[in-house]
Amino acid sequence: MKRKMIVAILFLTAAVLCLCQFDLSSSLKEAKAESTVHSLFPSEWRQSSSPDKMGRGTIKMAQRDSLTLLNFGFPYAGPQQAVLTLRIHPAHGKDVMLMITRGQFIVSPFGTKINVRFDEGKLMKFLVRGSASYDSTIVYIDDYKRFIAHLKKSQKLKIEALFYQEGNQTIEFDVSGLKWPPPSDGGE
Repeated sequence: MKRKMIVAILFLTAAVLCLCQFDLSSSLKEAKAESTVHSLFPSEWRQSSSPDKMGRGTIKMAQRDSLTLLNFGFPYAGPQQAVLTLRIHPAHGKDVMLMITRGQFIVSPFGTKINVRFDEGKLMKFLVRGSASYDSTIVYIDDYKRFIAHLKKSQKLKIEALFYQEGNQTIEFDVSGLKWPPPSDGGE
């Protein structure tokens, strides 16, 4: 009797787990099909400043989550948003960074060109380079001044980047409302 009861409980548990797995995978398929979202997170610029730990000055950052939901295959599976980061650092200078949490940007050791479109303007090319730490989830977009000049005048930004085993992916951002550099910086 105990054995039949244990087998029945195990069978029911397995059935529930299978149903949960089916619901999860169908949700992921729907998320992949719907590649643009209004945002899983607040869609505003997040600005911060913090003192450099070596006393060289203040580190200033602004970040915005993408409207696009990226959903890569194994082993990077699961929906994620890219993050566009602007940074002024007393030791490292001024940077525009594009980051993901899982996956790998494909970047040549000499840099790789990506396509960028501000609003409905013409397609522009920008050179991206990998991080000094070889972190493949971050790329640095060169030509800071040109990028920021266009970004400040724009409402939307589209970036086409190349990802390992995923090919080119277009990532869209709502970039409206940017106030950069922060007023206390005094300029670019």
